[in-house]
Amino acid sequence: MKPADDKIHIKPSDGPCEVHAWETDGLAKRLVDAMRERHGKGGINACRGCIYRAKSDAEAMKAECLARRLAPDGAPVAEPSADVVGFLDIDGVLNSHKYLQRLVGVIPKRFDERDEMMLDPSKIALLNDLTKRHDVKWVLSSSWRLAHSLERMRALLRARGFEGELIDRTPDIGVSTTGVIVVSPERGHEIQAWLNAHPVKAFVILDDSSDMAHLAPHLVQTTYDEGLEPEHIERASQHLRAQIHRHVHIL
Repeated sequence: MKPADDKIHIKPSDGPCEVHAWETDGLAKRLVDAMRERHGKGGINACRGCIYRAKSDAEAMKAECLARRLAPDGAPVAEPSADVVGFLDIDGVLNSHKYLQRLVGVIPKRFDERDEMMLDPSKIALLNDLTKRHDVKWVLSSSWRLAHSLERMRALLRARGFEGELIDRTPDIGVSTTGVIVVSPERGHEIQAWLNAHPVKAFVILDDSSDMAHLAPHLVQTTYDEGLEPEHIERASQHLRAQIHRHVHIL
């Protein structure tokens, strides 16, 4: 085995950034192949440190591409933009423990079909209501963003009746404390990182967790047992309306 500090390098030339689906099978295969070359048949399970280092290199590749604001063909990249934004969790918002319990025994074995069924159409109908009231654009803050590309999430939501626009996802800004162990920050810090790059007039957070740090006043908290309910839509609408009103008066 090579020394622990010998990084696996994924160069920007190996693929486009995530804005252009850099998380394609091709890039994923290169990451896996690089780790297999280092560890043999043990592959990605052989060394957790290598997984984090490979991810770090991939993030650096993405950052460079975003910094250049260029598509693979050299064209400028359009920044996601919106006046009113909602940060969207999935588990405990667009599904619930009660809903998932009803799927026991009937949920498909195929991952693509399973993920789609895990989205409750009745919860998505509520989300559509809030979307239409304030022309909300949505940013995925759920951990689902780490397992699925943005295009995949758009397709899953559309298949279950979502009528809004998923414009982006929050960054993954895990902090390495030892070079191997990665500590996830509070979700509020990831949301703030997105807001720093994309100023908006109003925003709300829909989540069943409370780890929003200083952004807690913007959280409409659901529960994992019940998921999104009409009362949450009313609270979120009032919160957005108040921000929009203040913004208009400032102007």
